[in-house]
Amino acid sequence: MPRVLMLNNEYPPFGGGTATANEHVLRELSNFPEFKITLVSAKDGKTMDRCHLADNIELIRVPVPKKNIHHASNSELLVYFFRATRVAMKLHRDECFDSCLAWCTVPAGTIAYFLYVIFKLPYIVRVSGPDIPGFEDRYRLVTSLLRPLLKRIWSRSQIVIAKCDEERDALLPFVSPDHIRIIPNGAQRPAQPATYTRDIQATPCTFLCVGRLIERKGQRYLIEAAKTLSTHHIPFQILLVGEGDSRMDYEQYAREIGVFEFITFVGSVSRDEMRNYYESSDVFVLPSQNEGMSLALLEAASFGLPLISTRTGGASEIIEEGVSGFLIEKGNVVALTEAMTRFLENDSLRKSMRGKSLARLENFQWDTIALQYAEVLEISVR
Repeated sequence: MPRVLMLNNEYPPFGGGTATANEHVLRELSNFPEFKITLVSAKDGKTMDRCHLADNIELIRVPVPKKNIHHASNSELLVYFFRATRVAMKLHRDECFDSCLAWCTVPAGTIAYFLYVIFKLPYIVRVSGPDIPGFEDRYRLVTSLLRPLLKRIWSRSQIVIAKCDEERDALLPFVSPDHIRIIPNGAQRPAQPATYTRDIQATPCTFLCVGRLIERKGQRYLIEAAKTLSTHHIPFQILLVGEGDSRMDYEQYAREIGVFEFITFVGSVSRDEMRNYYESSDVFVLPSQNEGMSLALLEAASFGLPLISTRTGGASEIIEEGVSGFLIEKGNVVALTEAMTRFLENDSLRKSMRGKSLARLENFQWDTIALQYAEVLEISVR
């Protein structure tokens, strides 16, 4: 029975897409009794928790006082690094793991690298996106300073997992191509078929955007697009689901350019509540500057929504241009506005594109994704 140590500083209810992906993969790996998995993550508070998510999966949470449940500060990452390293070393001495899977390069991959140096424990690193130099501006200084460490972590790992071709290409200056394995994010079709009962002629066209309110996610471009859309005198609304450091700036900007009435800042929404937003919206919009592979885009596709996305992080693998949605260049407000206008002015286009992305999702089911993780874990213990 392969014994696998997993490291991830975030796990639901804390964190973003990496936490969600980790949860889905573990849920599917519970159907692989040949693996015994221990995940070391973090929690708010002062004490460590241990519980079993399944017969073969244990979750250990080290205490890391948190200010924001959606992302970790640098100081919080350092606390996790030191506490999780101590716990991981003791666990390995007691249980003698066969391999380690780190769900991001920093801090999880750093811990995995230390375990390799000390115990020769083989490890795999799944990059999260912001841990790649140049991926996100707010981490540019940190990743620049850490470049030698990042390269060493990736080069010593058995496999580096990327989620799409774009992420793999960003890794090529640091990692040889034969060292990289692409395993995409996944989607899960709703337990019940998505319903769509809206009278599109009697209600405003609703554009839905789901993601943290940070500069990289590009909601500012969506706010700018609303300025032009408002001149068409056709009812519409934009729902921004998520929290983030830029929320106050975005609200102020929407007021300054006179579009605040068209935009609803929904805030954080539970996973159960998200179904209502997907079902009650007409079009999903992802104006992001960079994505590894957007879980929100995959979820929107699974609910059959027509899609608009920048050409980033696997979007072209999900969206069939002109069939299930439109792909636009990053930061191009004109192109974004034109795509939204096509849906705003054309009810039949919104109807015709509904559900057209479902066929492509056959390659992105979580059970299939988990099988790929099982395969690389088996390789790592040989």
